[in-house]
Amino acid sequence: QPEIGTILPVRLYVGHPFLGESYPRNFQHLKRFVVSGADGEKPIAGRHGSDPAGYIRIDEPGCMIVGYRSNRTTFTLLGEKFESYLKEEGLDAISRYRADHHQTDQPVREAFSRCAKAILNVGKARGQDRILGFDLELVAEQNPCMVKPGDDFFVRLLYKGAPLKNIRIVAVSKAYPERQIQVFTNAQGIARFQLNDRGAYLIKCVYMIPASKHLNADWESFWASLTFTLSDS
Repeated sequence: QPEIGTILPVRLYVGHPFLGESYPRNFQHLKRFVVSGADGEKPIAGRHGSDPAGYIRIDEPGCMIVGYRSNRTTFTLLGEKFESYLKEEGLDAISRYRADHHQTDQPVREAFSRCAKAILNVGKARGQDRILGFDLELVAEQNPCMVKPGDDFFVRLLYKGAPLKNIRIVAVSKAYPERQIQVFTNAQGIARFQLNDRGAYLIKCVYMIPASKHLNADWESFWASLTFTLSDS
């Protein structure tokens, strides 16, 4: 909830929600880094290696969306490590597939990328989240500035523009990062949360599919996140 007339630093973080490490701007990894407002979408400028990764000038009230889309990164995990990761992220279908095909103990090559968004409410003005067109995207159905702790909060999950059903989405509050609220999407890709804490939240999701042959990987995963602040009144 930045103030009008300020220049807002934008930082990228990796790791545990709200306890992770700041990640400098990296042109090798950065595919798209934008802010979307009433006057359209603009790239967020910055220098390679800079931290904060960029700056946004806050000129008028409204709802602004910051989006970061990374390029793919590919790595290899041993079978046991990969299974532990699947369990942690709620990717049970992938684990069952591997078991059915006698692959549980086999090492895995995975390509992953990030699709991160943040909602900025300037002057607590009315507005709405926007679809940025990321491969995997979390979209708030309400302006969080208008949602009070204890109210229902709805989030839609899209993959290439289409809703995803029965996918686990997790919400974490900054006040209590050790807590996790888990919800599964319905047939319309909607997850309903009841967020009881004031302040900042992060909602996240991991979606995994068999990798295309040209990626030289077994699986491809997309890591989506959405950060925002609930109304404090």
